[in-house]
Amino acid sequence: NSINETVNHSKSLMEIVNLLGKELKRIFSSTGSTLYMLDPAGKTLTMQQFVISPEVTRRIEKMIGSTIPLIQIPIQEGGFFERILSSRRGSITTDRDEIQKWMAEFVNTPFLPPVAKKMVHNLIPQIYDLLSIKSTIAIPLLLNGKVIGVLDTSSAGLFTEDDLRRIENISRQLTAAIQHQQANEHVRRSEEFQQSVQNALSASIAILNEEGVIVQV
Repeated sequence: NSINETVNHSKSLMEIVNLLGKELKRIFSSTGSTLYMLDPAGKTLTMQQFVISPEVTRRIEKMIGSTIPLIQIPIQEGGFFERILSSRRGSITTDRDEIQKWMAEFVNTPFLPPVAKKMVHNLIPQIYDLLSIKSTIAIPLLLNGKVIGVLDTSSAGLFTEDDLRRIENISRQLTAAIQHQQANEHVRRSEEFQQSVQNALSASIAILNEEGVIVQV
């Protein structure tokens, strides 16, 4: 209901994701949640927004010696994200080593120089302990049958299958919100293009629908 209300008030996707993170923390006691969007070629995932406590964020940034960068993750064959995307189903991960392997995929972001990548990779066990992650739920976001991104939620406890089903339902609300925002962005760009053409030309412009009927002049 909160997501729907936010969408109806035409809030930005970032505001929706922040709201989602707060609600997941309230309902499931999650320690963090992150939205990743898949590029059109299906080669990389880009972190759109992450929701973890400011204190943990500051400690991680102090540990790595910089602000947390805009993370773009190459999809590795056989890696955590590749398995999630290809399965098209949500999953729960509770194994400590598997979670740290998943975290290691973040180090491959092109926004980190080689020296920093090696340093951060060595810090993964410490970052894992700092984040207090005991289990994660990762859910691919499907729009019209196509995977467009991943929603990840972490917890200091152990997620259950019931939690997975509930968060999968919530992820469908998030996907609908993304579709709504994309439609709004498409309309905005179309209006800006139309206005720019009108400003450049002295002629009139007629807009036709798919049946060839003039709907606007």
